[in-house]
Amino acid sequence: MTSFSVNEQFTEISTGDPVYTNTWGATWNVNASMLDQALVGILTLDVSGSSNVVLTVTSGATSQSLNQRFVFTGTLTGNIVVLWPLNLNRFFSVINNTTGSFTLSCGANNGSGSAGGTTVTVAQGSSALLVSNGVNVVAQFNTLGTTLSVAGGGTGATTFTAHGILLGEGTSPIVSTAAMTAGQLLIGQSSADPTPTTVTGVVAIDHTGLTTFAVVAPTIISGTSHTVTDSDNNAQLWFTSSSPVTVTFANSISAGVSGFWSQKGSGLVTFVAASGATLTSYNSQFKSTGQYAAGGFACSANAGSAAEVTLFGNTST
Repeated sequence: MTSFSVNEQFTEISTGDPVYTNTWGATWNVNASMLDQALVGILTLDVSGSSNVVLTVTSGATSQSLNQRFVFTGTLTGNIVVLWPLNLNRFFSVINNTTGSFTLSCGANNGSGSAGGTTVTVAQGSSALLVSNGVNVVAQFNTLGTTLSVAGGGTGATTFTAHGILLGEGTSPIVSTAAMTAGQLLIGQSSADPTPTTVTGVVAIDHTGLTTFAVVAPTIISGTSHTVTDSDNNAQLWFTSSSPVTVTFANSISAGVSGFWSQKGSGLVTFVAASGATLTSYNSQFKSTGQYAAGGFACSANAGSAAEVTLFGNTST
């Protein structure tokens, strides 16, 4: 009785089998054709429409499902599953060259024209290496027709901003910053992505990385009062009045704000703290010593509206 190999369905020739007397050569030639098909055969098949496609299998003969590589073409009008034989192991590759806004999946026939187990969807324009155990079809490797997740060793993204810097987002897709302009730096943000920022103020950085320190023009205050706020950070405050001047430190000054002061006029300058703020100085000296006296100030802390400011320089009581 004729028998066939388990998976490829080659004809098995038994020694002395009268069926193959003087015909074994022809049978072997068919087996050789089947072997050639299984190793390097390529099947291009039009699968247009919306119906599942069952690949043929014939014991002892070449057939569609025996090929090694499958190229599917045509226009899909519905989601379809291409089905390999039931209970036969297969290793094969698939190229999905179909068109139409529908999916093409690969599975194993349950005997009724539907998938009997798991299937693999191959994106249009993509290829995949698949394996079937006759019930389930799975990918031999990750299918790279779509984005490879971060957990799978990929980026989770399909494109990045040109000249941007890549930022990790845990297990979420990697993102890129905007393209930075000349001299910008990434500035860290608490629990958020760093932001491209132009460095301004007393320091400037150009596109070559050269750092320059800008000249800070003095702030001329000709009146008899001034309130120091965050806007006076790194400022040179020149008081030019001939009458006494009162300088008040706001309670909202941020920690780290500092600046320079100078009595350019003849009017003495008295420094005070606004309600809620604290002003300290050596020997509690809060008044300039006279014309051309100079000094500085620095806010060391602020728990809300309680700025703690230190005054220093040419001061007296």
